[in-house]
Amino acid sequence: MNHRELAVALAALPEGSVGALVEAAASIRRSEEVLAGFNAKKPRKKRGPNKPKVEAPAPVEAPKPTRGRKPAPKPLASAIDRLRAVKAGGIKTRKQVLPDDED
Repeated sequence: MNHRELAVALAALPEGSVGALVEAAASIRRSEEVLAGFNAKKPRKKRGPNKPKVEAPAPVEAPKPTRGRKPAPKPLASAIDRLRAVKAGGIKTRKQVLPDDED
């Protein structure tokens, strides 16, 4: 039944019965609202932030500060250490023997 047919049917009824129908419809709406309040849907839980898919790399510890002079690069440091050992007499040095030129 569309709204026009409903309007024609209500117009044919006496005024008292139309008022009773309107009151019944309002009563049904109120009861549905009250029941909807009791059976209200629980609100959805809000999700927390997504976890990162890749673990963050562990923080790299800073090297401890050294006292005095900064260490020299490896080749230079080893050369300096050898020179100190020679001066202290800890290492015996050999003379480099060059091959004789035989022409």
